[in-house]
Amino acid sequence: MYFFCIDGLHIPKNKVLTKSLPTLIPLGGLAEKLLDAGPGLTATSQAFMVGNLVLNLFMSASLNYMLSMLNVYQIILMMPLFMISIPGNTQFVFGFFQQIAAFDILPMDEIYEGFGFTKTDPVDDNLDALGYGTTLLLYNVGSLILPIISYPVMLIIYAVF
Repeated sequence: MYFFCIDGLHIPKNKVLTKSLPTLIPLGGLAEKLLDAGPGLTATSQAFMVGNLVLNLFMSASLNYMLSMLNVYQIILMMPLFMISIPGNTQFVFGFFQQIAAFDILPMDEIYEGFGFTKTDPVDDNLDALGYGTTLLLYNVGSLILPIISYPVMLIIYAVF
């Protein structure tokens, strides 16, 4: 005796139980069309998988180049910090691109003033031209403070749940 039930019934050792299942798709037009489309669907799914692999390899390489370019771009944008005279229009362009390179997309100055922080005078004109117009870290970091603060909060949430 192999299988027992709660009410004491059992299936004997060499007993075979059979049950016929109804067909899921009735034989006819639709079933034959699906069987005929099988090899084509297999080839299509394999083509998508190979294409996805090639695209991922290509995108990872180009993403690496893009991140390297952004790293060099950020270094070049620090050139106004050198003690050389730079024309005003060039300083304006450097300041504009510095906001993009620093990912400063939200106007955080108003938010910081709402919390009671006040800006100080800039240390240097070159620093002021690049957007580092105060000695307070919050103003200089800009909107990157949001991911910096959210990371420990997410760690706490993941630890709790």
